[in-house]
Amino acid sequence: MVRNDTGGRGWGDLLLIATIAFAMVVSLVGLADMDVPWLTFLLSSTVILYFLTAIIMLVLLAMFVSFEEGRASAYEVALIAMLAAASIALRVAFAALPQVQPSTFIIIAAGVVYGPRAGFMVGALTPLVSNFFLGHGLWTPFQMFAWGAAGATGGLIAMLWPDISRWGMAAIGFAWGFLFGWITNLSQLFFVPVTWQSVITIYAMSFWFELVHAITNVVVALIFAVEVLWVLRRYRTRFEVEYLDTPTPTGDADAAPD
Repeated sequence: MVRNDTGGRGWGDLLLIATIAFAMVVSLVGLADMDVPWLTFLLSSTVILYFLTAIIMLVLLAMFVSFEEGRASAYEVALIAMLAAASIALRVAFAALPQVQPSTFIIIAAGVVYGPRAGFMVGALTPLVSNFFLGHGLWTPFQMFAWGAAGATGGLIAMLWPDISRWGMAAIGFAWGFLFGWITNLSQLFFVPVTWQSVITIYAMSFWFELVHAITNVVVALIFAVEVLWVLRRYRTRFEVEYLDTPTPTGDADAAPD
């Protein structure tokens, strides 16, 4: 048996990257009204899009490096591989049905039961591998980030709500049905002139796809959440080790019995 370690140094790296990125964006916005040629170039929508893509790539890299250098046990690695394989198989199997994504439920469930790190890894691996069958492109890192964030969100919410119900799972799934689409839609801006009109058009046209994704997540959660979470938790319990302090002997251990 092994210790179930779902922590990870990557969360500190992720927080540092996010803080630096936020500070940079705030600084640029504060200087937006200055008539400086190089600043005007930096604040162009195309450059900001590439900058955002670079931030997403750095976050993904930080998480994968953190997992590689972390204390993940063989059990956790095998578990993540198993759940990622299930998620990948579901995505490929339902690829013919637009935005019917049972994978999202598996990813969130992985985070809820095994922690944010496991959830993120299962989510990030799902499009990385399944897109070898469905097609890689500029959308892949956005899908990896979005599904990884969905799994991590499940883990973070479970820390506050350990006995999450099927309705809680449905609520998370519904939210991420839209959030996943909103994040991945950013990749479409590489193929059109980046204007407010193009952004509004892309997001308006994708609304029904996001709605289908959200409803699918709700239906899957209401039908399967209790059973799937029970199985995953039971499997986790079988491989967990609880370390207890052994009492100190009060007598002389080497003393001969009477």
